[in-house]
Amino acid sequence: MPVLRILAFDETSGMLVTTLMPGPDALHAYPHLNTSAKEHSVISWARLCVLMFRLPAPQRRFGHVFQINENASLLSFFERAVSARQARSASVNNTEGQELLCWRLARLLDGLKPVIALVEETPHLMRSALTHCDPRPNNVILNATSGDVVGIVDWEFNAAMPACVSTVYPGWIRHSIIESWLYHNPKSTFEIVYVESRENRNRLCDLYEKIVRELDEEYYNCLIQGTRLRDALAWIEAWNIAHS
Repeated sequence: MPVLRILAFDETSGMLVTTLMPGPDALHAYPHLNTSAKEHSVISWARLCVLMFRLPAPQRRFGHVFQINENASLLSFFERAVSARQARSASVNNTEGQELLCWRLARLLDGLKPVIALVEETPHLMRSALTHCDPRPNNVILNATSGDVVGIVDWEFNAAMPACVSTVYPGWIRHSIIESWLYHNPKSTFEIVYVESRENRNRLCDLYEKIVRELDEEYYNCLIQGTRLRDALAWIEAWNIAHS
């Protein structure tokens, strides 16, 4: 798989100039694939994710947009995520909006505590695993004919995460909770694009679960048992939750 080459770096803004990845991204390539190639894109993504999941990672030292030390528990990981979210919002929200946000985050954290307690009983759900934190379809490059995953961009968003929140479905068949029409913020200006029917999305999600279970039982367990925690983390980190 090709890797981006850094051409320039601006220390003031933190912006990188890199080489361009060859090929179309999944958002534009996937809708034009035939049925077999669409299934192959799911299988290819499954293999890639399992390989990354198996790579050695610093244990119990979770890194993300916030830092957690080696003694971090899953609860402290989410507490730190909530604190970071509150701090980011304080400068852009008015007092009423910030109070509403903090109230909703507190309710979410309370609701997560029994889920976290169950997860912490299973060690392989709690270990650190390497993951890409922004695997949106426009960050994944597909072969326009076979559907193979041939590239991923925005690797600056990689991190060591709790295994139960490191797993992910292909973004072109399963949207995050933030992009779901069930929870979509009507005030949001971001456009949500579905490139597959609900029936086919469900079928391909079943295929993905089948493939990862055959490849790695631990990855499968993290994928299934970590769903609520991944959705919660996505909601915490979304910029528009004060009004959602």
